[in-house]
Amino acid sequence: MPSHKVHDHKLAEKANELYWHSGRSVNQIAEELDLSKSVLYGMVRPLPAERPCPACQAELVFANRTAMEKNLTSCPACEFSGARPEPTEAASVPMDPTPRALAPYSRGSGRLFWGSMFLGIAAALYFAGRRR
Repeated sequence: MPSHKVHDHKLAEKANELYWHSGRSVNQIAEELDLSKSVLYGMVRPLPAERPCPACQAELVFANRTAMEKNLTSCPACEFSGARPEPTEAASVPMDPTPRALAPYSRGSGRLFWGSMFLGIAAALYFAGRRR
């Protein structure tokens, strides 16, 4: 008689195969395997994207089918996430995890925004007081 671990392992393998390769909806898969959707989602493992993380060189994964459709990968080792070029494009596209167009705005922009807001409020209060 097979143990629960063997049964659970086989069920998880079947769930992953259907989720990643069947094209069926999550509802259809859950119904076929007699599982709730939350249990099914708990069994689904990320799919390897078969390319390295630009930050740490670990293997990138797709967290779910939507991420795979949108080519949004993530790295379980360093928590990098983002759209990555296909392997055939990798030689011609730099693999910088911070897009150059966003780099100047990625640090301190929140402080600049709030500083500007407070300065504007202070100026408005000053000029409102002078009008009286």
